Amino acid sequence: MPSELSEWVAPLPRGRGDRLRAMAPAALLVVIAVIGVRNHVNHDQSSWEGASFGMFATYENHVSRLVVVTVTGPDGSFRAALPEDLADDGQRLRVAPSQGAADRLAEAVAERVAAEGATKVEVTLWRLALEDDDGLRLRLIEMLAGTATT
Repeated sequence: MPSELSEWVAPLPRGRGDRLRAMAPAALLVVIAVIGVRNHVNHDQSSWEGASFGMFATYENHVSRLVVVTVTGPDGSFRAALPEDLADDGQRLRVAPSQGAADRLAEAVAERVAAEGATKVEVTLWRLALEDDDGLRLRLIEMLAGTATT
């Protein structure tokens, strides 16, 4: 009976090369996990944007983030639509948020609205948060804001 099973059982790695090949997949998974943690901590990326394996474990991704542009002018503050030519910049801010990206986007919008008397532009990135205080509810939480003055 043992001779019948032996053809189905893989031999233990004996040489150094065999052991390295056997450990390579596990080592690769550890490296990817460490990079994912670094991306989440340093770049506030969700698991959907490159921060590890948990993309199915969270609802938080670039789709659940919102870029809001507020322009302050002589008549007060109002929400403004992000110009179409800056849509890619808004998408990049949602995917990989950073203070520098928010400030650059605010400056780009400020350049376009300065001729209309605008004095300040604020670009705010919001994300959905699920809270379980008195039952489940979703609310928006500010992640970061970039400002520019004209």
